[in-house]
Order: sequence, then structure tokens, then C-alpha cells
Amino acid sequence: MSTLQNDSAPVRLVFLHGFEPAEALAILRAAKAAVEDPENVAASMSTPTNMDWKVGDLVAHVSEEHAWFREHGSPKPD
Repeated sequence: MSTLQNDSAPVRLVFLHGFEPAEALAILRAAKAAVEDPENVAASMSTPTNMDWKVGDLVAHVSEEHAWFREHGSPKPD
């Protein structure tokens, strides 16, 4: 099994579906609080577009966006 990673540690992904924004934020905060390296926890919510993606494609896409955000401090432009 391959893991996508940044320079030091694998990126972990929390994928959420069906949660209200406040619930999703609480879940993400809890996930980040549970690990030693919260900066390596990425998150994504389901969208009409990504619901048809393969899991590997979703992980790759979110990992790329997460790396961009960490480097540039803003979401990656499409």
C-alpha cells in the first residue's frame, strides 16, 4: 500500500459526508487533537463532483491541496 506524504510524515485524510458545517469542524478538531502531528491531517467533505471519484484519486487530490495550503497559506486555485 502506498501512502502520499509530505517531506516528513504521511498525510492523513478525514473524509466527511452528510455533516453540517459546525459538526464537520468539531470532528476535524477532534481528529487533529487525537494525533501527535495535527498539521499532517487533511480534510475533505463530499461534493457532487468527488462522490464519483475512486478513493485513491480523492486522497491524491486532497493531499496535493493540503500541501499547497501548508506552503502558501491559502487554498490552491483550480
